[in-house]
Amino acid sequence: MMLELYHAEPVANSMKTLLCLKEKDLKFHSHYVDLLRFEQHRPEFLKLNPNGQVPVLVHNGAVITESTVINEYLDIARGFFTGPEPGLANAVLGVAFKGRPATDDLRGSTVFELLHALRRYFPDATVAGFDPLVHGSAIAELGMEPAVSIESAFAGASAVFLHNNHPDLEGLPIARLGQSMARPGIVYDFWGQNRAVTGLPPGIHVAGLGSWPPTLRAAARMVVQSNVA
Repeated sequence: MMLELYHAEPVANSMKTLLCLKEKDLKFHSHYVDLLRFEQHRPEFLKLNPNGQVPVLVHNGAVITESTVINEYLDIARGFFTGPEPGLANAVLGVAFKGRPATDDLRGSTVFELLHALRRYFPDATVAGFDPLVHGSAIAELGMEPAVSIESAFAGASAVFLHNNHPDLEGLPIARLGQSMARPGIVYDFWGQNRAVTGLPPGIHVAGLGSWPPTLRAAARMVVQSNVA
């Protein structure tokens, strides 16, 4: 999952992203763009950024522009670049096909695709599972560690996925639950049932379909693509 940065110095925006990469100790491949030779207007660079501006970050073939968006992305998604750390844990809440009306039926549930992606990108990580109706034995058969409660699923997790729209997963006290998560950590709400979360602990982020501020939407898309592509 190599990061590539197209940059120029002493341009302030490039320096801002370079400092961010260095501070986070993230490895990247450097592409120096000589502005005095107008390399930013060459066809191969314009394919990356039609505006002809640096910096440009490329990750897994995806392109992110604008230094502020790049830095926010690096801050949110750092765990996906550095790889699994010892004890890395994920959690999936709501594994049934749907939450409204509530059911314990797993047929047709997209949790299988989510678990496949998590195991592909984080083969050494544990995955806890919780569902208000699905029995723990069925969760164990999916290869997850059954959690006895929402609180225990959040505890120690680096990433928590709110997979279905069961009422018990709406309006969660994420600021409090996030206190027990690993840092950095992210809570991804597939149904957007937990919006406008405030008071989050440092290093904990919340995302969901349509819930990001406009300046972070590009970064959010990249986090999702990196984790479940």
